[in-house]
Amino acid sequence: MYLLSISAYAQSYSYKHYTIFDGLVQNQITALYQDHNGFIWIGTKDGISRFDGIQFVSYKEIRDVTFGLSQSFKENNNFLIWHSYDKIILIQDDFFKVLYNSNIEINNLYTDNKNKYIYISVSNKVLKLTCNAIINYYQNKSYKSIEQYYRYNDKEYIVADHNLLKKSKNSNFTKILNGSIGNLLTINEKIYFSKRYSIDYKNNSDLGIYKYDGKNLDYILKTENVTVLYKLKNKNIFCINNFSSWMIIDTSGNVIYNDSIPGIIINNCLEDNEGNIWLGTETGLLKLQSFAFRNYTERSGLDKYIWSVVQAPDSSIWFASYNGKLYRLKNGKIKSVSGYESLISKEFTFYMGSICTDNGVLLFTANHGKVISVDKGKFEEIFMKTKDEKPCTFQIYEDIQRHKIYFGTERGVFIYNKLTKKIKQLKPGNFNALCLEKDKYNRIWIGGKKILLCDGDTFVNFKKSEVVFDKSVVSLCKDNHGNMWLCSKGGIYLHTYNKVFKILNESCYFIKLYKNRYLITGGVPGFYFIDLEKFYKKDTGFVLFFDRFNGFTGIECGQNGTCIDYNGHIWIPTSDKVVEFLPEKFNKNNKPPLLHIYSFEISSTDLKWQQIKNEYSSKEEEEIKLNHYHNNIRINYIGISISCPEKVKYKTRLIGWNNNWSEPTSEKNFIQTNLPYGNYSFELLACNADGIWNSKPLVMNFQIIPAFWQTSWFLILIIILSFGLTVGSVYLIMRRRKKNEHKKQQIERELVKLQISTINAQIDPHFVFNAITAIGTEVQDNNPDLAYKYFVKISNLLRSSLENPSLITRTIAEEIKFVINYLTVQKFRFGDRFEYKIEINENIDMSLIIPKMCIQIFVENALKHGLEHKISGGLLTIRVHTDNSLLHVFIEDNGIGRKQSMKYTPKSTGIGLSVFENFFNITNKFNTNKAGFEIYDIENIENEELGTKVHVYIPTDYRYNI
Repeated sequence: MYLLSISAYAQSYSYKHYTIFDGLVQNQITALYQDHNGFIWIGTKDGISRFDGIQFVSYKEIRDVTFGLSQSFKENNNFLIWHSYDKIILIQDDFFKVLYNSNIEINNLYTDNKNKYIYISVSNKVLKLTCNAIINYYQNKSYKSIEQYYRYNDKEYIVADHNLLKKSKNSNFTKILNGSIGNLLTINEKIYFSKRYSIDYKNNSDLGIYKYDGKNLDYILKTENVTVLYKLKNKNIFCINNFSSWMIIDTSGNVIYNDSIPGIIINNCLEDNEGNIWLGTETGLLKLQSFAFRNYTERSGLDKYIWSVVQAPDSSIWFASYNGKLYRLKNGKIKSVSGYESLISKEFTFYMGSICTDNGVLLFTANHGKVISVDKGKFEEIFMKTKDEKPCTFQIYEDIQRHKIYFGTERGVFIYNKLTKKIKQLKPGNFNALCLEKDKYNRIWIGGKKILLCDGDTFVNFKKSEVVFDKSVVSLCKDNHGNMWLCSKGGIYLHTYNKVFKILNESCYFIKLYKNRYLITGGVPGFYFIDLEKFYKKDTGFVLFFDRFNGFTGIECGQNGTCIDYNGHIWIPTSDKVVEFLPEKFNKNNKPPLLHIYSFEISSTDLKWQQIKNEYSSKEEEEIKLNHYHNNIRINYIGISISCPEKVKYKTRLIGWNNNWSEPTSEKNFIQTNLPYGNYSFELLACNADGIWNSKPLVMNFQIIPAFWQTSWFLILIIILSFGLTVGSVYLIMRRRKKNEHKKQQIERELVKLQISTINAQIDPHFVFNAITAIGTEVQDNNPDLAYKYFVKISNLLRSSLENPSLITRTIAEEIKFVINYLTVQKFRFGDRFEYKIEINENIDMSLIIPKMCIQIFVENALKHGLEHKISGGLLTIRVHTDNSLLHVFIEDNGIGRKQSMKYTPKSTGIGLSVFENFFNITNKFNTNKAGFEIYDIENIENEELGTKVHVYIPTDYRYNI
C-alpha cells in the first residue's frame, strides 16, 4: 500500500489544450472515446464533437433531438452508441437514431467485449442492447438504483446503493465492499476499482484502490478521491484523483507517473490507439504530449531564466538563474540554495556553461569576473580579471589530462592550473570566447567570431592540410569519430579537419555528445537528436526533431547550459522553463496514419466545385462515373495520426494519368484538371511524424465517360472518312507530283546531255588546234623533212582522237596509249630537252573507264607551260595506282612552274582545265563518291619553283551515264 502526496510533484508534463476556439462544441468535457476509424469523440454538457487531430466536427442537435449532457460512448459492430442523461443514440456515419428515451437517468453503459452486447443500467434495471433492439435483461427490486453493471466472461457485478456486489450462480448477490465505488475494470482476470468515500463520510481510512481476484480483496494504494480508473494497453492503470491530479500505477499499486494541473478539474481520460493520453476537463480537452518530457517552472519552485544546469556528485540537480539565484532538486523537491550571498553584489548574474569538475566541484559562470565554486557545501569565488575589467564568463572546460580548467570569457581565455592553484590570461584578451572543446589532436578549440586553437597554454594555427572555419561559433562538440561539430549562425556544421559539411540549416545554441553515439543540439523552435551511427552509415532517419508538436514545449533553448545526468536524462534550460528529456521514455510511433477520404468533388470549366461523394458514402457503391465535361476533380483526405498530426506527410498518384507518386507533402487535398476520358484510380499514402508509411494505399476508382464524338465508333467513322479523303488527296497529289517530276527529269537530262556534248565538242578541237599549231611552227622554221615526219605522227593522233567523237570516255589502256603517241610526237619536236617515264601499278585494271583526255590534257599543259621553256634536263613523270577504291593519276614535271609560265604565255585560255572542271562538276551530281583534280606548285625551302604536280582522282565506281 502506498500513500501518494500530490503536492510533492516538482515537475509537470506538457499538454496540448483544445477549446471552443479550436472547434470544440463546448469546453466542459464529460466523455471521451476513440472509434475504429481513429476519430476521437468528445462528449460535453452541450453536444458532441468528433476530432481527427486537426479539426473538430460538432453536433448539438439532429432532427429535433437535443443532445445535451454526454455521459459515455461505446462501440458495437462498428456502430457507435452514445448516451446522454436520458437518451441512448446510435451513430452510424452521419445517421443518428434514438434507441432509448426516458425521463429516468441512465446510470451506466457497458460493453461486453466477449459477446458484443451493450448493457445499460437504469434505475434498478439492466437493459440489454442486441441487434439494435433493447430488451429487459435484469431487475433487482431490493435496491433503489443499480449504479453500475459490470460483466467479465461469465461473472457479473453490480454497484447498487453504494455496495459492490457479486452475482452468484443462484442469482444471489455477495457483498464485496460498501462505500462510493468507482468504475470497475479487469486486468489479468482480476477486478480493480476505487473507493472514493464512505457512506457515513466519517471513516475514510480505507479510501483508495482495490484489487479483487474473485475470492480475496486486496488494498493496493491508499489515496483520496479517485474519480476514474482507466485500463491502459500495457495493463497499467490510469487514475484521476483529487480532481486536478492524475497518476499511472501498475497492478501492484506502484506509482509510475504522476502530475497535477492546478486550477483544472479533470473529468475523464482516454488512451488512443497510438498510446497518447487525453484528459477531458472542465476547461477543454488536454493531450498529454509525451512521458519523455518533464517541465520545471516557477510552479515547480524555480526562478525565471535558468541559464545553467549542473548535476552534483550526490545526483542532485543544480540550477543557476540569470537573476543570480541557485536552486537544488533533490528527492523530487526543489529548494532555493543559500550560503553564497556574501560573494555576490546586487547586479550579480549567473551565466551559461557551468560544469561539475572531475573531483566533484561545481563551477558556476557569472559576471563581474567571478566563477562561484561549490565543494561539499562550501562556496568560494574564482577571479578572472584584467587591469581594468572584470569580464563575464561564458563557458568552462576541464582538461583532465593537463590538470587545467579553461574559462571562456568576454576577454579571451583564462587558464586555472589545478596543481599550482594559479590562474593566467591567454592572450589575445579582446576575444569573446563563447565555447571550448578539445579535438582529437588534444588542441583546445575556442569558438567566438572565429575559431582559435590552443595547445595547452599557447595559441597555434591550423595545419596546412586543415580547413579553416571562418564563421562565428556559439557551441562546439567532438563526436565519437573525433570530428568536430559546430553551431553557427544559420546551421550545424561537421568539421572533419580537411573538409566542412553543413548538416542542418537551423541555428542552434548548444550541442552535446550523448552516450558516445548521439548528438543533441537545440535552437529556437526545438532540438535535434542525431544518431551518429546512422549518420556515418548514410542511413535515412538519422535525426529526430522535437518541438511543441511532439512534446518539447520550451521556448528557445539556452546557450551551452544543458546538462546530461547520471541516468542519461538531458536537462535543457529554455526561456520559460527547464525541460528534462528522458530518451528511454520516448516511444516511436510505429502505427501508420489511418487514411480517410472526406469528399470527392468535381467541376466543369467554371471550376465551381460540386461534392458528389462525402466521407459517409457507402464503401460498397459502384465505381464513380463522371460526364466528359466534369473532368476537373478535387479529393479532400486526411491521414489520422493523433500523436503529431501536424507532421503527417502524404503521397498521391492518379493511375491512368500519371503512375508516379508525388513528392511527400503536407497538403490534404488533390486537384487535377482537364482530365481526358478514361478509367482512373486515385491512390493515397501517408506517413506519421516518425516516418512510418502505410503498407497499402487507400484507393478510390472513378471513370470519365467520353462524349459521343469521343466514342470508339465515332472515332472509327471519322478515321475511315479521313483515311478515304487522305488517300484520294494523296493519290491526286502524288500523280501530279510524279508527272511534274518526270517532266522535270526529262528537261534536266536534256540539259545535262547538252552540257556533256558541249564539253566533248570542246575537248577534241582543243587538241586538234594545238597539234596544227605545232606543225605550223616546224614549217615556219624551214624544216620540211621534220615537219613531214611530224605531220605523219600527228595525223595518227588526229585519227585516234576523231574516232567515235560522241564518246566522252575510254579505257585507261587507250588513254595511256594516246598519251604515249603524243609524247613520241613531242620528242620529235623537243629532242633531248626532256625525258618522260610512265609508272603503272601492276594491280591496275587497264579496262577501267575514265574520261577521255583526262591524262592527256595535263601532260600537254606540262609540256606547254613547264618543260617547253627549259633548254635541257626536263623530266615528265606519270604515275598511276589505286587506293581505297580511288584511281590516282599523278602528272609531275620539273619545268619552270606556273608563275614563270605566265610571263611566256600571259594570254593562255586555260580551256582544257575549265572543260574538265565543268565535266566533273556535272557528273559529280550523279555520284556519291566525287572525282576531281588538284594542281600543286613544287618549291624548295627558299620558295623557289621547281615544277608542277597534278593529282587526278576518280572513284573506281564512277558513273558517266546520266
